[in-house]
Amino acid sequence: MLFSPPSDTKAKDRRWQAFAKVGFRDSRYLWTDYWQQYNTITIPLLDEDAFFSDALAAAQTA
Repeated sequence: MLFSPPSDTKAKDRRWQAFAKVGFRDSRYLWTDYWQQYNTITIPLLDEDAFFSDALAAAQTA
């Protein structure tokens, strides 16, 4: 994962499990699914025409 979650989360995991409501206490979701969904963004590098042009060039080369 390009933007990886922190590696040592034991103290935060304990706080999460003590604070979160039943059904949400599994901190694995916090540092995997939730981290990716709510703490990262995806942005395009090229506009539509530039991307399409590069894709056509790659298709001709392949």
